Amino acid sequence: MICLRTAFNNRLQRLPATKTQCLLVPRRWKKTKSKKKKYTKPGTQNRSDPTVLALRYFDETYQVHFGGLWPIIRLGLLSPHKHGALLNNYSARADSIEVQRLRQFGAVDIVEEAAKEIGPSDVHSTESHSVKDNDLIQENDAPLKGIQEMRRVASMQANYQGFDQLDSLSTSTSRDDKETEPKETPPHLVESEEGKSEVEKKWWEDQYIIAPGYEAKMESLIQGGEFDNRQSRTSVQPASNISIINAPIKMNPNLRCYVHQDEGNIKRFPRVKSDSTSGLLTYYAMDAASVLPVLALDLRMDETVLDLCAAPGGKSVAMLQTMHLGGLEANEPNKSRRQRLRSVFNSYVPASMMDSGVVNVSGEDGQELGDLQPNSYDKVLVDVPCTTDRQSALVPTNNIFNLYRVKERQNLPKLQRNLLCSALQAVKPGGDVVYSTCTLSRLQNDDVVENAISTCRSQYKIQANVVDLSPLTSALDKVFNFWKECTYGQLVLPGLKRNFGPMYFCKLRRIK
Repeated sequence: MICLRTAFNNRLQRLPATKTQCLLVPRRWKKTKSKKKKYTKPGTQNRSDPTVLALRYFDETYQVHFGGLWPIIRLGLLSPHKHGALLNNYSARADSIEVQRLRQFGAVDIVEEAAKEIGPSDVHSTESHSVKDNDLIQENDAPLKGIQEMRRVASMQANYQGFDQLDSLSTSTSRDDKETEPKETPPHLVESEEGKSEVEKKWWEDQYIIAPGYEAKMESLIQGGEFDNRQSRTSVQPASNISIINAPIKMNPNLRCYVHQDEGNIKRFPRVKSDSTSGLLTYYAMDAASVLPVLALDLRMDETVLDLCAAPGGKSVAMLQTMHLGGLEANEPNKSRRQRLRSVFNSYVPASMMDSGVVNVSGEDGQELGDLQPNSYDKVLVDVPCTTDRQSALVPTNNIFNLYRVKERQNLPKLQRNLLCSALQAVKPGGDVVYSTCTLSRLQNDDVVENAISTCRSQYKIQANVVDLSPLTSALDKVFNFWKECTYGQLVLPGLKRNFGPMYFCKLRRIK
C-alpha cells in the first residue's frame, strides 16, 4: 500500500503544474453544464415588480377620477420632476452669494411672486359660509356590481380624446367660480342618471386592487362592510355639517424658494455648498410643492409648532426659515428616519437652537400624541405616510406596493385619520392644522379630512372647519398645476410642464 502511494506521488511530481492542478480539483467544484433558461411568457416577467403593480393600480383608479387628464399626469409621474431650492437663512452665504448664483441659473423666488399677487381684498374677509342641506350627499345603498364595471368605464374614458389638457388648468377659474359652463359629456359615456350614480359612487372599489388574483378578496372585504367608514365622496360639494371659512393669509418674506422660470426646465441646481463660518448648507433641494403646506400654515411670531410626522425634514426646515417660531417639536416615531431627521437639522440649523430646546426631536407615536399633549400647540403640520405615488411608480426599493405590504397599504386611510384626529387634539382652540400627502388618491385626501372631522366631533367633542386656500392657489397658479375639483383641500398635479407634486394639502381650524 505504501509502495503504491509513493509511486503515485512520484508520478505527480513529474507532471506539469497545470495538469497537477487539474487532477487535484474536487469534483464538486468542476464546471457543470448550464441549464437551459425556463421559457417565460411575454408580459409576465415583472408580475411581482412593485412599480408595475403601482402603475396598474394608478391606471385602474386615477383614470376614472381624472378622465382624459390621466395620461398627461401619468407621463409626469414617470418623468424627472422639477426641483426647488429652499434658501437657508442661517447660512451667511444664502443672502448674497447663493441668491446671485441661483438667479444667474434662471431661477425665481415663488414666494416673492406670490406675495405680489395676493391683495388685501382677497385675504382679509372673515365671513364663513355653511353648506345648505340640499348639498348633503346621500349614501349609496345600491348593491355593488364589482370591479369589472369600473374597468369598463375606465377603458371608455381612455378612448375618448375630448377632455381638456392639463396645461389649461392654469387658466381655469378659482374654486369659488366652479359653477360655470358644464363640461360636455362624450356621447359614448352618456348613461342613465341611476347608472351613472352607481358607477361614480363606487369608484373607490379599485383603491385596494393590488394585482390579479386579489380582486375577489378585496371585493368580499368591501361587501362585508370593512371599508364602510372610508367611502369616498363623488361630489365637489362638502358635507352639510362641515363649513368652509375664509381667513387672511400672508406670505412670509423670510421663506424663499427658488424654481426655474422656464416651465419645462428640469435641470438640477448647482451643487449645494456649505458656509465656511458656520458649516451649514446654503439651500435645501426639494420638490417646490412641499413648501405649499408650510405657506398654508401661515406661521406668526413666537408660535409653537408641532410637525407630527417630521422625517425626512424638508418641511421642518422650511418652517424654521420663517424665523418666527417660538418652538418646533419635530416628531418621528421611526428610529432610522429620526436619525436622518437629526442629520438634516445638523446640516441646516445652528447647534444653539438644538441645545436651547427651540428645536426638539421626539419619537412618540403620532396617533397617541394628541392624548399625551392636548391643547399644547398653536399650529400643527401633519404630513402623513401615504402611497407616495411618484416614488411608488419609479423606485422598487421599499415600495409600499410590494406584495408583503398589502395590509399596510390597506390600513393607510385609518392611520391617516388617526394622525389627523391626534393633531386636532394637540392644537389649541383657535389654532390651525394643515394635513398634507404626496398622493393623488381621493381616499387618502378629501375622504380622510371629512372622516377625521366627523370622528373628532363625535368622539372628542372637537369642532373644526375647513379654511379656504383659494387665495394662495390663485397667487401660485402660474407655477403649479392645481386640480380644481377637490372638496376641501388643494391638489398639485404633475405634468410635462410644471412637473411638481403630487401634493395635497388642506387647512383646518379648530373652533372648540
